[in-house]
Amino acid sequence: MELLIGAFINSLSSAAIFALIAFGYHLTFITTDTLNFSQGEFVMLGGLIGVMLSTNWQNDGALSGSTRPLWNYWVVFLISVIIMTFAGVLLERFVMRPFGGGSISIGWIMSTVALTFVIQNIAETLYGKDKQPLPAMVDAPPLQIAGQAFDWQKIINIGIVAVVIAGLQYFFTRTMLGKSLRAVAFNPAAASLMGINVNYVRMVAFGIAGGLTGIAGFILAPQAIGGGISPSEPAQVFGILAFAVAIIGGLDNLKGIAIAALLYSFTSQLIQQYISNDLSRATTFVLLIIILAVKPTGFFGRTLVQKV
Repeated sequence: MELLIGAFINSLSSAAIFALIAFGYHLTFITTDTLNFSQGEFVMLGGLIGVMLSTNWQNDGALSGSTRPLWNYWVVFLISVIIMTFAGVLLERFVMRPFGGGSISIGWIMSTVALTFVIQNIAETLYGKDKQPLPAMVDAPPLQIAGQAFDWQKIINIGIVAVVIAGLQYFFTRTMLGKSLRAVAFNPAAASLMGINVNYVRMVAFGIAGGLTGIAGFILAPQAIGGGISPSEPAQVFGILAFAVAIIGGLDNLKGIAIAALLYSFTSQLIQQYISNDLSRATTFVLLIIILAVKPTGFFGRTLVQKV
């Protein structure tokens, strides 16, 4: 029982990161019927920005007598999210919009694929391929739950994502901009006739998706194996796995994605614990193939009916 409790809590932390990245896929899909295939690189970029701001920019210790980060850790976190939000806006304005979006836009698909290599090569040039360390948000002894020790970083990750989910839910249901985004997702042409600026709403969606990758990258780096993030691993892997999670849950269903993230993470944790660590990633794609064969829109995705 203790092992199951431990696996569940560990899976909650991983599910939190998967959900954040997958929510970005959800936002870009419902507003443009397309996907940002550079999502994993955005996560990596958010983590590296956090590393740069929190560890590389330091004062000389003249006031405190020792070298210390120039800015408070949580200030760095906020700045990283703001920068990645702005990056998402730039992506929509200068990469997505010129190609017009649309699920059949080969230009859009290839532009985001090309962007992955651009971001990765620039990051490797600036930082190399080694992991860039980022300390945990809280330096305290592990929390004891059911006789097992858990890093505070994992607990913080769960709390941050819970706040994000609540914030997104409030945004979609209580704000005019959120309702406009839902209208664009339902029918862009009808939304435009009602006076909604479709391009602006799409830009907002990409901005939010970018901000989510900033959060994901910042909370992923301390938790990653080796305590850091690199231009090649593990953010891109999380991006691919999060895409599979989004497909399993249903790209057009926010709650379904959150449930799928938890189910996948818990299943993967059990496989790592009782069978083999090497099989954990393969599990995602086996599930993906089975689910797509049974229900192409995912567990919670809408089945579209075309009238002729």
